[in-house]
Amino acid sequence: MDYNEVHINTFVKRQTPESTFSHCVRSWDKVQEEIADNIAADKFKDGHRDGIILVDLMPHNIMSGVTRLTSGMNLAGVYEARRDGETPRIHIYALGVMKNQAKSAYAVMYSSTLLSEDQSNELDPVEGNWELVSINSACDECDTGPPIEPTTLMHNHFGSDGGTETKLSDSEFVEQLRESFDWWKNRAFCDPEADALSMKAHPATTTHTGPDAEDED
Repeated sequence: MDYNEVHINTFVKRQTPESTFSHCVRSWDKVQEEIADNIAADKFKDGHRDGIILVDLMPHNIMSGVTRLTSGMNLAGVYEARRDGETPRIHIYALGVMKNQAKSAYAVMYSSTLLSEDQSNELDPVEGNWELVSINSACDECDTGPPIEPTTLMHNHFGSDGGTETKLSDSEFVEQLRESFDWWKNRAFCDPEADALSMKAHPATTTHTGPDAEDED
């Protein structure tokens, strides 16, 4: 696939060591370079609609913000916006569970043309410009990588502000929601407070995403 430029969209930069989301231990420049190399090597697959591709990432560079649940684990939640100006959403996480090294990971890339539908593009909306909007990962092996989280899929499909229209028919939506539900029914995001406390207790051994982060490859 031809492309002009790969860009790290500001939205994905919420995925830090202090967040509940998966994050990369390398700098954003290194992530950008890996994505560009893998697109050039055809190491990606199409997303659920035109303008979305899922690009392979080396999982040993990713700390997964997703954990597998077992009976009796406690869950907590927060109702907050993902970014300024967006309507708050419910976010559930596994209480007290820290992130672990990922075993599968991919980059969710949106075309700048697609992002321009809600003015969230940061590159010119022309063919071949791609922007990273999410790093998705799991701490267990999965052939296809973690699918979109069910509530995110529903927000997108039903037109919540900040979401990207799925353009799926009702039957296509149900099919994708079933896949998402089956994967996520015994998984949840990790607790951001657990990682924050660990970083305070062991500041010298935690990873970070600054420009001097150590490469692992």
